[in-house]
Amino acid sequence: TAGCSSSPARADSRAKAPLRGPVPLSSADRSALAPLIVRERWIAADEARQDLAIAVVARLLGPDYRLLGTARPGPRGPRLATFQHLASGLELMLIPGERLAAGSLSGGAREVFVAPFLLGRFEVDQRTWDRFGGHDARTARGPELPIHGLSLLDAEVWLGKVGGDLRLPAAVEWRYAALAGSTRTFFWGDNLDGRYAWSADNSGGRPQPVTRHADAPNPLGLVDIFGNVAELAIDGRARARGEASRRAFLLGGSWKLTDRPGLTVTGG
Repeated sequence: TAGCSSSPARADSRAKAPLRGPVPLSSADRSALAPLIVRERWIAADEARQDLAIAVVARLLGPDYRLLGTARPGPRGPRLATFQHLASGLELMLIPGERLAAGSLSGGAREVFVAPFLLGRFEVDQRTWDRFGGHDARTARGPELPIHGLSLLDAEVWLGKVGGDLRLPAAVEWRYAALAGSTRTFFWGDNLDGRYAWSADNSGGRPQPVTRHADAPNPLGLVDIFGNVAELAIDGRARARGEASRRAFLLGGSWKLTDRPGLTVTGG
């Protein structure tokens, strides 16, 4: 996570953890992780291979994390694995990799590869944010409400305090994880649905507690990935070049969402 916005962005921080380990990985680890490289391969893998891959992920994450459990939501859904960052209590979902056409968020129409990663199950709530302390310009207060009113620098500094190699997702990572293989506007279809998202139709004009839709995640286990508060993502191309990202993308729409989630780009 790097760079800053010139003014507070009405966004929250949904933490992302990269999978890191010895470089290079052993041949045994590479073989164990092979089913995770592409989402369809992960869905098709038998449970024993998935268990082996999850065990390797747990070892690569190290002592800052623990595996909370696994679940399969349906016969065509991916096996879900939930990890917890111990210092913060944040829950993160294991996201398998994918090859996809790069859209406007990552530039050009070439194919890009999204490596496996972990992404926060929920938006970061204010109780967790306040425990570590950080600058924000929130407009609604409550320990269970999502933190909002953040600049990219605000989120970056906070994640640095939390530790565990947590960072913001790249825009292409966020978009892939949010849609979970869907080609529609949202992971569930093209029209707003209050079962999955807080929008202008059902939010009462304010953000809602981060766990209220816990029983209606997307196919990758992510809750309120659309609506409630817009979410910060970074420029993955800059990070791949080893440069500080000076742009933040605000994705997914907020409690004010009325139709298609827009894209806002901030920079400085």
